Amino acid sequence: MNRSTIAIAAHGVDVVQADGRVALAGLNLTVRRGERIALIGPSGAGKTSLLRLCGLGIAPARGRLTILDQSPWSADARGLRAVRRRIGHVHQLPAIPPRQRVVHAVLAGALGRWPWWRALSSLVMPADCEGAERELAKLALADRLFDRCDRLSGGQLQRVALARVLYQRPDLVLADEPVSAMDPALADTTVGLLVADARERGATLVASLHAVELALRHFERVVGIGNGQILFDLPPQQIDTARLERLYAVGGGPGARPDPAPAVAAGLAGATLVPCR
Repeated sequence: MNRSTIAIAAHGVDVVQADGRVALAGLNLTVRRGERIALIGPSGAGKTSLLRLCGLGIAPARGRLTILDQSPWSADARGLRAVRRRIGHVHQLPAIPPRQRVVHAVLAGALGRWPWWRALSSLVMPADCEGAERELAKLALADRLFDRCDRLSGGQLQRVALARVLYQRPDLVLADEPVSAMDPALADTTVGLLVADARERGATLVASLHAVELALRHFERVVGIGNGQILFDLPPQQIDTARLERLYAVGGGPGARPDPAPAVAAGLAGATLVPCR
């Protein structure tokens, strides 16, 4: 396989938390550029750790990791920053200052490519209101452009964070429970938008989702994680209720609390799966 086609390559990777707990063990995962992958599994299974690993938030304790054709942890500080600029993050709880205006929160997506003087001046006079409004409009938030972020609901804040990554236009998008605060209809529409944006730009998307039905409906590849290991890596058409029940029966890592998601798996028994677009 040509190396230039690979966005993420992990071979025998272990991730160990600061408290000594093994979050990922013997991870082997290859993601081609432009692929759209959903991560599912019980709470504490290692999904967020995998996203942090791919986003260069944590280094592997063992094994080899390549991100966007680079071996980031072998690079110097400048090289590491260069790779990080090409990665966009969407967190379950967006790290947005409460008193910040929505327009500034969205334009923060460009900080990695703007010179320092433009970034500084944009805090006084937003540098690209039209661009920020365009991305917000895709998420039905254009009318909140100049509102303070502390006046938004949790679901609206998640959509602002999504607008920021849309404005950033990164090569690799990592989304950790990006629609957890949204109602089912809005979550479905929003995940569809995120997937469509990645497909149109040829970007790689890896998203962690508790809503199994969203993973099966929108993604071309679904990775099931339990106890810090990949238990399956399949197209959605090959994932049945029995496989999902086994995944959630495994549980999370050591000390994880029971996860209610088996009910979701059972609820899919009569569902009609729509092939990803």
